[in-house]
Amino acid sequence: MEKNIFKSTISFLPIAFGLIGATFFFAISYHLSSGFKKPESSTNGDLIGLWILIGVFCFFGLLSLFIIFNVKTITLTNKNLIIERPLLFLKFIIPLENIINIIEEDYEINSAANSRKINVYKGEKITIEIQKGKKIVFTSFEISEYDDLAQYLKNIEFDTTDTAIIKKDYSNNFKAYSWLLFIFILTIILIYKLLKSR
Repeated sequence: MEKNIFKSTISFLPIAFGLIGATFFFAISYHLSSGFKKPESSTNGDLIGLWILIGVFCFFGLLSLFIIFNVKTITLTNKNLIIERPLLFLKFIIPLENIINIIEEDYEINSAANSRKINVYKGEKITIEIQKGKKIVFTSFEISEYDDLAQYLKNIEFDTTDTAIIKKDYSNNFKAYSWLLFIFILTIILIYKLLKSR
């Protein structure tokens, strides 16, 4: 009989970053496209350049929406690892006997400004190698209760009954939330300015 060992909930971070990112990029695209009046001196090249720029912002807006729709929940049973993408109605079942190796590494999301690297998020990721050379990657950014999942997977990997608890470090989440707050405020200011200029 299959028995649930662990089930994650949907992580707030990718949804929040995706929503704010989509709002930000689509607001800029809308502002560029709706406020444009072709000057008499402009050429077709200028118009093409503008639409390319709008296309780039729309692309990043769609990428932000993809982050939202790609959120995962993980269920670990005594027989299977079940990966669900609830917003896409997708479900993948991996039998535990198909798992060959589990590797845990550091994971970072970085940005760059004025030739300086800015760390937005620092966490961990697990790479699960399964048969036929396939790999599945989970990160602490996209999976809530990541530490618990990592502990259970390591216990299964080494076939132990160790029930030691991983000490959880939430300092990285606070850093991500501060960036999230900054981007949120920036997006609100942008939308306010756009509405005020109408």
